[in-house]
Amino acid sequence: MLQDLKKKLQTGDILSNRMYLWKHKGFDPDLKRLYSEHVTTFDDMMTEVLITRLENILYVPGSGDVDQHMVTEVILPEVVIQWLQNNNLCRYQAEVMLINTVKKNEGLLEAQEEEATEKGSPFILDSKAAADWCREQQFSGRITLPVVLVMDKLEQAEALEALKTWDEDYNEYSPAEHFTFVFEKEEDYEKFCLYIVDVKKLKVYARFEELQ
Repeated sequence: MLQDLKKKLQTGDILSNRMYLWKHKGFDPDLKRLYSEHVTTFDDMMTEVLITRLENILYVPGSGDVDQHMVTEVILPEVVIQWLQNNNLCRYQAEVMLINTVKKNEGLLEAQEEEATEKGSPFILDSKAAADWCREQQFSGRITLPVVLVMDKLEQAEALEALKTWDEDYNEYSPAEHFTFVFEKEEDYEKFCLYIVDVKKLKVYARFEELQ
């Protein structure tokens, strides 16, 4: 079904502004940018899942990699439109819902970013969240929490400013040390990174330092 949809888009059996703009890349860049910003009614996580599934379905062995830009800018929104049309919406209504839903999501994201800015830096917020998680866990070794968490507002601001200009040369005197979780046991360090960094995607620094 998906291969059939792609073929009909390419042949013009299904008329699509997105497909036209894809074929005529120099035509109206502003319109192309508008469409490229409105491709889904789902959140970021579900969208990534959908894109991966679409790429896997469209992949034909021996034909080279699937064009991810085409999948994201043409196939994905057309799949969403087809799904909305199957739920008793005409194409125009589906397009309007697609655009309005994304605008709503963008507004929510802006509000979340503004709220985070008012509360403090993501590095400090994430460090606090990671520290709270650590306090609820049982580790086999000792953990040293980031010193920035016990600083006052002025000291935190100075630490953040130093971090901005850091050349990423990591040592015990680097600005990142103020934000670093230090683990005595390697298994504790790996447990922390697996959940806090890989799963929760928090912006934190951590290192393993076996005590002598």
